[in-house]
Order: sequence, then C-alpha cells, then structure tokens
Amino acid sequence: MIRFAPAYTASALALTLASPAAADLTAQQVWDSWKNLGANMGQSITVGTETMTNGILSLNDVAIAMDVPDGQFTSTLSNITLAPQDGTVLITMSPQYDMRVKLDPEDDEAVDMTLQLVTPGLQTTASGSLENIRYDFTAPEIAMSIVEMMVDGKPVDMDLDVAVNGLAGHYLIDSSEGFGFESVVDIATLIVDMEGRDLETPGSGVSLKAAYQDIRAENSGQGAGLSNMADPAALFAPDTVLESGYTHNGGSFTLDVSDPEEGSFTFASTTAAGSLDAVIVDGTMMYAGESQSLDLTVSGAAIPFPELSATLDEFGFALEMPVVKTDAPADFGLTLILDGLSVSDVLWSMIDPSGALPRDPATLLVDLGGQATMLVDPTDPAALDTDAAPGELHALKLDALRLSIAGAELTGEGGFTFDNSDLVTFDGFPAPDGEINLKLVGGNTLLDKLVQMGLLPQDQAMGARMMMGLFAVPSGDDTLTSKIQVTPDGAISANGQRLQ
Repeated sequence: MIRFAPAYTASALALTLASPAAADLTAQQVWDSWKNLGANMGQSITVGTETMTNGILSLNDVAIAMDVPDGQFTSTLSNITLAPQDGTVLITMSPQYDMRVKLDPEDDEAVDMTLQLVTPGLQTTASGSLENIRYDFTAPEIAMSIVEMMVDGKPVDMDLDVAVNGLAGHYLIDSSEGFGFESVVDIATLIVDMEGRDLETPGSGVSLKAAYQDIRAENSGQGAGLSNMADPAALFAPDTVLESGYTHNGGSFTLDVSDPEEGSFTFASTTAAGSLDAVIVDGTMMYAGESQSLDLTVSGAAIPFPELSATLDEFGFALEMPVVKTDAPADFGLTLILDGLSVSDVLWSMIDPSGALPRDPATLLVDLGGQATMLVDPTDPAALDTDAAPGELHALKLDALRLSIAGAELTGEGGFTFDNSDLVTFDGFPAPDGEINLKLVGGNTLLDKLVQMGLLPQDQAMGARMMMGLFAVPSGDDTLTSKIQVTPDGAISANGQRLQ
C-alpha cells in the first residue's frame, strides 16, 4: 500500500503541540476562548443570561448557530457552568439538549432533523494558559437519538439511536505561535441502531445495526490559516498541515432492506480491526484505509443465491493527489489491495461443481503512482465545469501489479512519461515514452479448465491464446512474459516486434 511519505510524517511530528505550561485560568478566560474558537469556525453564539458569582460563571440559554453547506445547524443548551478549581476550570453543562439540522439543497430533497443528545456525567476540565488551553473530558456514556425528521415537509418514520460508552480524551488549542490544535478521543464501544419505514409502501423499510470497540480518533493541525476555519481554502494554504487518524479493534455491521416488490436482502460484515488516515500538507491530500480479517455475507430474495459469503484477510486502499492548482508537476498515487479473498462453496458449486479449479484464496494488488499538473482549482466546481482538461499528465508508473486467482497469476511493473507539447502523434493524447513488463503464470492451464467446464467456448479460448501469442513469449512451464514499449514517435512494440 501507499504509505505516507516520511517527509510529511516528520513535518507533522515536528508541529505536534506541546503540553501547555501550568498557569491559573479563570472562568472568563476559558469562556472568551470558547467564543473566539466558535467565531473562527463560523459559529454564532448568544447567551440568555451570564452571571459571575465568586469566580464561577453561569451561562443560561446558550444558543449556537452555524451555516453548513446548503443549510444551517442550531443548538441550545439551557445551562453551562465554568468553575475555577486549583488553577483549572471545571466545565459542566446541561445533561440533555437538542440539535437541529436544516438542509435545503438546490437539486435535492429538503431535510429538517432534530437530534437529542444525552450526556450524563460528562465533565470537562480546562488547564494551561490563555494562549494554550487544553480541555480534558470524560463521560461514562453519551446517547443520541432522532426526535423528529421531515423530508420536503413530510414526516419520516425513522428511529436512530447512537450509544457511546467509555468516552475519554482531550483537545488542545494553541494560539501562542500562529494557530494549532490537537485532539485525541478514546471510546470503549460505539453502538448504532437505525430503523426506517416507508409509510407509502407497507412492509418496506431498512434497518442498520453497527457495533465497534476500542476506537481511537486523533487529529492535529498547524497553520495560521486555520484560525479562520470558516474559510475552506485555509485547509489547503501552503503553511497548513492537517493529520487525522482513526482506528478500531473490531466490529460488526448489518443492513436489512425489506422490499415487497423488488425483494429483500441482508448484508452483514465483521472485521477484526480497521483504520483510516488522512493528511493534507503543501496542497496535497493523502487518504488511506484498511480492514483486517473481513467476513461478508449477503442473503435474500433480491440476489440469485440463497446466501453468498466471503472472507478477506485484508482490504486496503490509499490515495494521494494534489488538491490545489499547481505550477509544476505534483505527485499522485493510487493503491488497492484485496488479499486472501475466499468465497463460499455455494458460489463455487454453481460455477465449478466438479472442483476443476483450484480454490486457493485470490489476491489483487494494484499500486500506481505518477506526476500531474493541476491547471485549475479542483475544489472550485465552477473551474471544473468546462470542456478543457483540468490537468496535464506527466508521468504514470505501475509500481506493482499482482492478480492471483484460480491457479493463475499475473504480475507486472513499468512506467511512462508524457510529452504534453505533442498532442498530435496519439490523436489528442500527450505522447508517451516508456514500457510495461508483464508475466503470466498458469494462464494456459486456466483456459483449458474453463473450456473443460463449459464456461469458455473452444473458439474463444483459441482467440485468447492467439492474442497472448501476439503480445507475449514463452519463458518457462506455462509461463508467458511480455514487454510492451511505446516511443514518442508513435511506435508500439511487443517483445521487440513492432505492432504500430
């Protein structure tokens, strides 16, 4: 898989925020910091009454509003109390409050949803200095549920319950030099239970249940532009570094769809562990994720099998790409891995009842990299709404290719550079220069077995062998190799024999 470049990781580690120096904080300082942070995020905060008694600040009817894409988020807390204690400030708030989200996109349905949060026992302690405040929080449990949901003005019959148990963590705001933040959140268990019904179609509905354990979320950022989080362009400023990581230690997911007309189905999965990571630095975004020991099951009338199941030792992906307009070629990459894929005997018995094919686990690995120049800002929809090419491809590398299935294995590597000044030789495409090397082991044996099973007609197998003979040469027992070369003058050759 693509791993984040050491230079990025080192720079992010160098910017990791230090623990705040000990200092006495007042309740008013903490509240002022909260308001400043909210303003930087584009929030509007109003307070019904604000009372200071013996250094203890009591806030009543605290209303928070924030514009979001195509709508607005609002929430009101009946009470927040900030009480100094030994140089720190203890923060407590209403154990129950509502949040309302209203979305009215131009080309989609309008949604008006009210959520209720219940946070018994939530405690937050602020420490440090005015320019470097750390907030530590704990909660035995937090619950969230839907109070009401309207779509295009009509009520939706939906239940949603989210339960978080064993919450602990901290977040740190550092404004001593520029602006920075850091947060770490640990959750013992997360449980999601959602059910929805279509009131216009009796018997139809959807149910989703998910449960994960030992969750950790880590986020950090550094950069002067982050002091104004309401400006999305700040995320891609040259001095900005953002890192985000998420891990869990196992979980399950089940989706049930009931449809009396099209047929019902159930999808279920379990995984032993998983992770997601994201980095934005120097106008480049890197995003990667993986799951270990996946078990997948699909069943129901909507599929042509009684039940289909599969296991996967590892599923992973990684993406690297520029997210700003660039003056010079920038790196990009894409990796996909499916390792140890095994499917149930039900499927094998349908396509290979005699057991002619090896049923070893399959593997797919594709690792691509290259360089491209972004001619427009990819975050600007108006800039992308044109027939002109958004960028120029300068290099493309196949760092690794491996496909192993049913006893055959295809591997490969290679790369090309592209001349963007020559769009004539290859009919509007920049002229490539390079080669790719491929190796196929067990290909002819697989063709023979497919013909034997009746899955592949003899004439089509013959055509496939002729094609392999054109592009590849024998190099061992049921082994073929191929070197495909392309030159800027338009010549294409396979194993030294010119094809064009």
